[in-house]
Amino acid sequence: AVVSVTEPSVFGYRPALVQVETTGRLTSGMTVTDFSSSVIPNALVATEVDVDRFWEVVLETYGSLAASLG
Repeated sequence: AVVSVTEPSVFGYRPALVQVETTGRLTSGMTVTDFSSSVIPNALVATEVDVDRFWEVVLETYGSLAASLG
């Protein structure tokens, strides 16, 4: 989640309707995502990731933190 905020270009996003099921007997609490064009989207959902860049950002951050701690 932090990488998506600090480096949003690491991910590819698609608009979708995202809802939490609250009334289903077997699915209560589950998140339901609808990517169809017939719905009005309420969120951008990450559907792609540049894995190499993701780990580069994470490891750079850990390295910076370690260096700051001495």
